[in-house]
Amino acid sequence: MCQNKTCEYIYAKEKMSRAIYILATGEDEIRRRLFYATTQLHVLNRSETLPKPLWNEWEKIWNQLTKFGIDYCISGEERMGSIEHTMKRIKKKTARAIAENIYHLFVELRNY
Repeated sequence: MCQNKTCEYIYAKEKMSRAIYILATGEDEIRRRLFYATTQLHVLNRSETLPKPLWNEWEKIWNQLTKFGIDYCISGEERMGSIEHTMKRIKKKTARAIAENIYHLFVELRNY
C-alpha cells in the first residue's frame, strides 16, 4: 500500500490507464459497464455544478469517449457491429491520454 502522494498518483494512473485500455481493446462486459458509468456521470455533472475549467476538461473526456458510440452509452446495452470495430481501433496511446485526462479531472474535483 502506498504511503505518499507520488506513489498514490502512480498507482491511480496505472489503474485508470488499465481501465481505459480495457475500454479500448475488448472485454465487452467491462467496456459496456464503463460506458454506462461514464454516461451516468455525464448526466449528473452538468455545467452549472462544475467549475468552468473542470467542465471544459470533462467535455474533452466525454467527447473522446462518446465519439465511439453515444447510443451504446445511453442505452447501457451491448451493441456489436460498427461500435465494436471502432473501439478496437483505438490505440493504447489514446487510451492512456484519456486515462490521464480523467485522473486529472478527479484530482481537481477533490480540491472543490
